[in-house]
Amino acid sequence: MRYGYLGDCIYALVAMTSSKIIETNFVLMNKQDILNLICRMVTKEPIAVGESNTDKDSWKAYREAEKICDVTLNPILISLIEDNTLDIKKLKALYHAFIFNCYNLNLGWKTIFDTLPDNPNKKIVQGILLQVSNINITPKYRDWLVEDKKAVFKMLEYSRVENSWERDRAWRALGFVSVLKEKVEERALEALENYDDETYDENKFLEAGEILDVIAKIGSGKSLPVLKFTMERYRGKQWISVAAGTIGKIGKSKEEEYLIEQLAVQRNSWVKSIIAYQLTKFGSEKSIPAIIDKVKKLINKKREIDGYFMDDHWFELIDLLQFLKKYESSADIKKLFSWIASKKLDKLTPKELEWVEANISTK
Repeated sequence: MRYGYLGDCIYALVAMTSSKIIETNFVLMNKQDILNLICRMVTKEPIAVGESNTDKDSWKAYREAEKICDVTLNPILISLIEDNTLDIKKLKALYHAFIFNCYNLNLGWKTIFDTLPDNPNKKIVQGILLQVSNINITPKYRDWLVEDKKAVFKMLEYSRVENSWERDRAWRALGFVSVLKEKVEERALEALENYDDETYDENKFLEAGEILDVIAKIGSGKSLPVLKFTMERYRGKQWISVAAGTIGKIGKSKEEEYLIEQLAVQRNSWVKSIIAYQLTKFGSEKSIPAIIDKVKKLINKKREIDGYFMDDHWFELIDLLQFLKKYESSADIKKLFSWIASKKLDKLTPKELEWVEANISTK
């Protein structure tokens, strides 16, 4: 056996229990191998004309680090971290390898956060938080939620630091927790309530969107009043589209009347489309007048785009018409369909025209 009985058993166990693990290199490494890899990762190389980063050995070294899957290696990695002899660039590279080794071994984030001292280097914490979000939003990786309460408290702590970029890393990560969701929601609502569009720094727009993303992922009915307040206070701002979508996601049909009202008063086209999309998912006959009005405005205006990408498909006119098709016995809907078929076919895209010809009588 190449690794001895215990090593082979551990390797087999990892292989059997890993669902959606990326390709790994199960090659035994020692401390010097790790140090050599880290040096390659941090070595700066000039980029010649016609070259890309993928041609560089440092880029290749990072990809090699992401494929490490060796249960015997973590004690070495942790020892290197605790020795505290590496400069910050090498320490960040070391953590990169450590994080992916834990990921590939199906370990939890607790293993990683437990290596942080009481007063850790902020850049190291930022790097870990960045990987929490990056791994969870990258399609080739499986979900890897933060399951450790101590880690979540550290993330909440960083959501309050003075530097906005450090807060941003924390907010990105807080959307991927599996524990203390109520505390995370409370913190997000506090931040959103105290948000000031007039006196914030230049990164405020970005941070507001990240806070709303956290609520969209882990929010409950308690978030609805603050989300509505945000919608009304920042009417016309595109970033409140996440609030509109989250109101629909949490409240569903119970918030239909509110969303109908907001569809009429909001000014940003992206926000209005998000609201209309929610109504097509959870709306009833009450939404018919608002959807008819939205269809007319879409057809009559000069459209630069055919719609927006939502839930893995392009949403706009066809989805609105499909919603109305469910209630086509309505006199108002019949009148709208007749108007489209007799006067507005030239305003439709080829795909929209195909749908209309298949679903609405054009005679």
